[in-house]
Amino acid sequence: MAQSGWILQSKGQELHSRAGSSYRERIGVSYKWRTKLPNGAKIKRDDIILIRDEKRVLGLSRIEKLSFKKEKNVATLCKNCGRAQVQILKTKRFKYRCKACKAEFDRPRLRNTIEEFATAFYAPGSVSLAEEGNSWEVWNKLSTTPKSQNSIQALDLNMFQNLINGLNPRDVAPFLRRGLEMNGGHRLSVAKTRIGQGNFRKKLIDQFGLTCAFTGVNNRFALEAAHLYSYSEVGKHHENGGLLLRRDVHSLFDNGLLAVEPGTDLIKVAPELNSISQYSILQDKKILVPINLEIRKWLEIHWDQHENLRK
Repeated sequence: MAQSGWILQSKGQELHSRAGSSYRERIGVSYKWRTKLPNGAKIKRDDIILIRDEKRVLGLSRIEKLSFKKEKNVATLCKNCGRAQVQILKTKRFKYRCKACKAEFDRPRLRNTIEEFATAFYAPGSVSLAEEGNSWEVWNKLSTTPKSQNSIQALDLNMFQNLINGLNPRDVAPFLRRGLEMNGGHRLSVAKTRIGQGNFRKKLIDQFGLTCAFTGVNNRFALEAAHLYSYSEVGKHHENGGLLLRRDVHSLFDNGLLAVEPGTDLIKVAPELNSISQYSILQDKKILVPINLEIRKWLEIHWDQHENLRK
């Protein structure tokens, strides 16, 4: 299947209406949308994406994984015209304004619906362009339908290649190393080693002691420094991006068979491990080490990426 490209509008803080309560976007990590949006059902794995807001290009990447889920969505509607184009006002008399009819009001109408949402995960190859001064005009030229108001627009791949060629290869290396077939089918591959792994493990031991976050205190030779993301794809050691895990637990965690539930810090075990007592007893046990907001963020991303394995 031919590769496609898409320009995706970040919801950010300004566009309140279409996001509703079900959108959870993490710039540089994942993008979520309703599949019934124009072009919403066309996006597929390995497609190129350009993330932008209403003023500039934020970054680019390639979709590593897609997940689909039906869930409750609370749409914020205009009290005057009923459209879902409500934005939050920061300095005006009223709190909300409708972008369609320009009405202003303090309380919007709310509508509960059940809709299908898709989430694209793209962190491994993400390149931030937010500091490069790439303005609205940049992504507008890259769109095949520049006059469209759609939040998902088709990307002109030839124009996109010109953009890439104009950037420093070092800056876009995380994107290029993903093995995209560009330039007539040629593929760029990059060999990587885990530089700094020893220091990463030492920092985790200093932070948590000789404690497996899931099973408790253990011998240092039984514990491994577990990245809470795919190091082979990201290529760097993020601070607060790891835990110490027993070797077998580490492997199960990497494959999504063990995970930590967001909001509760409880361990969840995949059904296929229920017959193995040493793992089934971990179900609903609280993680055994103190974790900060940054670690929780990575654990939540891991949870979302492997959700289907625990059903």
